Parts: sequence; C-alpha cells; structure tokens
Amino acid sequence: MSDGAESAKRESQVGQEINDLLVTIDSLEELFHLVESRLENVLTDRVPVNADEKEKESAPRVPLASRIREMRLRIQTVNANLNEFQDRLEN
Repeated sequence: MSDGAESAKRESQVGQEINDLLVTIDSLEELFHLVESRLENVLTDRVPVNADEKEKESAPRVPLASRIREMRLRIQTVNANLNEFQDRLEN
C-alpha cells in the first residue's frame, strides 16, 4: 500500500473514531439531562457547570487538536455535572 493510501486510511479511521466519540458524548449528555429532569422534584437547585468558562483557549491549535479539546471539555462538563448531581442527591 502506498504512503498516500495508508495516510488516507489512517485519517479515515481517526475521523470515524472522532465521530463515534461525538455520538457517545451526545448520548451521555442527553442521558444526564433525562435523569436530571426525571429527578427534578427531589433535587436541590443546581448551578450549571460549563467547562468552556473554566478553561480559556491559550494558543491556536491544529483542527484535530481543537476537536479533541472540544470533546474533552464536553466530557469534563458532564463529569462535573455528575459530581454536582451526586451532591444534590445527598442534600
């Protein structure tokens, strides 16, 4: 296989994995919001967590790094929301 074909194959695989990860993140966010809405009656008030506000862009990134950073921030937000959700259940 030529270097160009091998490179295209790797890029295709990376693109597919990124798309799969984005679908998983979307599903996780939707599930969190569904569970939160169903338990709204028993939860204390929440303060929304937004990872974008916590971490500001420091330097320009290549497109792939920017996409990965965006996904990481979304996962961090869900993680923070779940931790906060647990606190709301315990109170």
